[in-house]
Amino acid sequence: MKPRVLILHVAIITIVFFVVLAFASLFYGMGYWGKADLTMTYLGGSYGTYRCNGSVQVAFSPFLYPLSHMAGDSSISEPFQTIYDSVSAGSYSGSHYYEMNGSASNIGRLPDINEVKNEAVFSVVFPEFLKNLPYYFGASLAIAVTVETLYRRYSERNHVRNMTDNLGEKPTGSME
Repeated sequence: MKPRVLILHVAIITIVFFVVLAFASLFYGMGYWGKADLTMTYLGGSYGTYRCNGSVQVAFSPFLYPLSHMAGDSSISEPFQTIYDSVSAGSYSGSHYYEMNGSASNIGRLPDINEVKNEAVFSVVFPEFLKNLPYYFGASLAIAVTVETLYRRYSERNHVRNMTDNLGEKPTGSME
């Protein structure tokens, strides 16, 4: 096999496995487990401003986050705080409308607590994901080289077997 084709095969297999590992590590339950305990406090404003305080606990899979485990970050617990106003809270699709101060003109939007919790957990997961990108690339490259080596050995062995099987046969179109 030509070196250029070999490099192309290894590159394609590396990219495929890299994407698979990266996506798997970002799925809840596969790459990490986490929960957030949050409280929301109304701060005021005509359309509503909220402060979300709480803590986030995340545990990482040792297979998909080995660099985090080696760095001692196999589980992370940290405080979380963010402020939502009518503009940022309005982007949540699952938000609930409510009426403030008994006036129909002052309608605010309460952020969906589950979306806020997911955002809090992901804010802890994403930096660890970035930290483990070199591992995903190295593991993908090792898998690609192994797959390509095994494929070459199999195809060479199969080619030699076919050649030895055909040694005893008469060539087609012989003059006998």
